Amino acid sequence: MNKNNILRLAALTLSATALAGCASFSADGGFDEVGTLTRERTGQDVRFDKAGRSADADAIVQSVLAKPLTPDSAVRLALVNNRGLQSRFAELGVSEADLVQAGRLRNPGVS
Repeated sequence: MNKNNILRLAALTLSATALAGCASFSADGGFDEVGTLTRERTGQDVRFDKAGRSADADAIVQSVLAKPLTPDSAVRLALVNNRGLQSRFAELGVSEADLVQAGRLRNPGVS
C-alpha cells in the first residue's frame, strides 16, 4: 500500500468512528419535544409518569374533579388520566433507543 492509500484508510476509519459516536439519547427519551408541542397546541402541560400511576397524578385528578368541569379542565384530566397516552410516551423512549441503535456501527466479530 502506498502512503496515499494508508492516509485515505486512516481518514475513513477516523470519520466512521467519529460519526458513530454522534448518535446519542436525549435525556428524557424524546419527551421534552412532545411536551413542548402539547403545551403549544393545548395550553396544558403533559407529564410522563414513568413509575406508573403516581400520587401526583391522583392529586391532579382529584383537584380537577373537585371543581366544575370546563373544557380546559377536561383536557387536563384527559392528559393526566389517559393510560394509553402514558403507554405511548413509554414507546417513544423505546423508539428513540431503536433509532440510536440503528445509527451505530455493528460490533466487530471474529469468525
